[in-house]
Amino acid sequence: MSQSEKDVIKAEATALIAYRYMGMFYRYGGVPKVTKTFEASDDLTAGRETLENTLKYILELCDEALAVLPAKWDAANTGRMTQGAVLAIKARALMYAARPLFNSAKPYLDNGENNNLICFGTADKERWSDAIDANEAVLTWAAANGVALINTGDAFVDYATAPSTPANKEIILAFKNNSTAQDYS
Repeated sequence: MSQSEKDVIKAEATALIAYRYMGMFYRYGGVPKVTKTFEASDDLTAGRETLENTLKYILELCDEALAVLPAKWDAANTGRMTQGAVLAIKARALMYAARPLFNSAKPYLDNGENNNLICFGTADKERWSDAIDANEAVLTWAAANGVALINTGDAFVDYATAPSTPANKEIILAFKNNSTAQDYS
């Protein structure tokens, strides 16, 4: 592999890590930040990061991947991570950060001295602006890369097409399986 191919694969893995942290962020709030492979002799009791630090880590991972990944791939590489997928991860994380569950002065559940694991401790309107900007970046990327909402004028048909038609124009990231036979035993 060339160095540029290695860099792209590393960026794809970085984006997948950001995706997983985003999922943990909106489910659990602040989570442990793992930046290395643990050895059996390591202390495995890493504490949870604050909600703020977890969000910052997700955004750092996204920015790192964005700098390397292509805007889109050719048809043979459908399913690989693109800038659009990373922008969508970033936008979704920022949307969750902006909602009142986290973006409040008081947490939804008193966690005592650990309130910063589930609440920012302030209700900041700028978080909504950040989320809007991130979502607009996804829409700008989409318009430039052939991704758009399906709109035939028949909402029933559109709603049925979007989740059931592989490789439709609404798809930002999808898994493509080229196998003709599978053994699930």
